[in-house]
Amino acid sequence: MKNIAHISDLHLSCEMGKGFYSEDCCLLLEHLLNDFYKLKNENGIEVDSVFFTGDLTFSGTSEEYECVLEKFIKPLMKRLELSKNNIYIVPGNHDCNRKNISRIEKGFRDNYSEKDISDTFEDLDSGVELWDRMSSFLEFKNKLLLGSKNVLSKNVMFSAHKISNKLYVICANSAWLAQDDNDKSKLRISKSQIDRLLYKIPKDSHKILLMHHPY
Repeated sequence: MKNIAHISDLHLSCEMGKGFYSEDCCLLLEHLLNDFYKLKNENGIEVDSVFFTGDLTFSGTSEEYECVLEKFIKPLMKRLELSKNNIYIVPGNHDCNRKNISRIEKGFRDNYSEKDISDTFEDLDSGVELWDRMSSFLEFKNKLLLGSKNVLSKNVMFSAHKISNKLYVICANSAWLAQDDNDKSKLRISKSQIDRLLYKIPKDSHKILLMHHPY
């Protein structure tokens, strides 16, 4: 991992007039690839990894994920000759499907305690509870990374990737509480989330943390 392409906020939509219309994806991809080829030819810099840091889709539907996979990510990987081991991805608030959020879940975010957050994380991490707003993203991520050899652990809350004995990439879900237009200052990652991530990784290693929202 030497030359990383960082891509974020594509907001791809299958519906014209909402987000970035999927039919325009091919043109964007060509411009992006031309820039990468220019870097390689003029500066000897060849992209070997891609960080996708959220909001690949506009509304987090299965249709949009299938579209971004087939029209953007797979062609990008093929043209750059990258494998699944070179792809790292986290969700953003647009990658949550708001239609799948229950009334009870909506009330949870604004009335939680630190213990509530930690307990909910533990349930989601263990699979005891489902988080339907993220189900399409998780299905997409599992499909994208199927067969990847450097994934130590992955679920709806995070994934950890071993690059070498001294370098790890941590993909944290900062969008799991995203639900409406009032998300600002209400999104967070939990202490349990951080503790669980660090437990899986040697203390003396270098760590790259990816997430969509600034903290």
